[in-house]
Amino acid sequence: MGTAAFTLAVRGLLDCYAVINERFCKGENVELFRNVADLYKKEAFLHPEIKPLFWDRIITFLDEIFTTCSGALVLHIHGIKDQNLQKIAKLSDGALNHGHRDLRLIIGYGDHHKNPRRTADETHVVFPLVKSLTRNGLVARVAPIDPIVNDRHKIWYCGNDRNRMNQYLYNEKNYCNKLQSLQIELKYTGVRDEQGIQTSARKFAKAIDKLCDFDKVKGDQEKGW
Repeated sequence: MGTAAFTLAVRGLLDCYAVINERFCKGENVELFRNVADLYKKEAFLHPEIKPLFWDRIITFLDEIFTTCSGALVLHIHGIKDQNLQKIAKLSDGALNHGHRDLRLIIGYGDHHKNPRRTADETHVVFPLVKSLTRNGLVARVAPIDPIVNDRHKIWYCGNDRNRMNQYLYNEKNYCNKLQSLQIELKYTGVRDEQGIQTSARKFAKAIDKLCDFDKVKGDQEKGW
């Protein structure tokens, strides 16, 4: 709920590309007749009847970007349940942890306690973005490298699964060493709800804008943008 509206608001502020889904509801299995599909999973976004609607459009935009730029920052915008975000806020994860403060979002980039597969540069992208978002009023932190437990089920937010779009896109051979790919999990209350979307989108866009000097980034291959 609210992720499409949030993304469109950010897109309007940054004048960037955006691909959104307002048709399919998340589900374990693809059920086209009910418009049920988890478009973040490979079996859904590569499904022959869904692929032209979503995945192919992302690829088209990326190919357009790479006609003039050496790299791209890709943000996968998701929603996280408030209670799950509260559990993450209580975890201890070094200097970037903000404890019980009003955590608004977390960033997954493939870090993991056993098998890290990072999809973004920590020094130039991930950590600066956490700081930029927090300074602009959206308290952020990196996703924990361990899962949280909800009703005895383990839930991961670190963006490490090879069968999810964050990893799959980053490892596409055509985009090797060209992408910074981040999984963004947004709180509902105060961020994705009707009262918070516009304000949060402005803060989010401002943080991204401060992180990325897009005119300078064009052609800056050393940073891996």
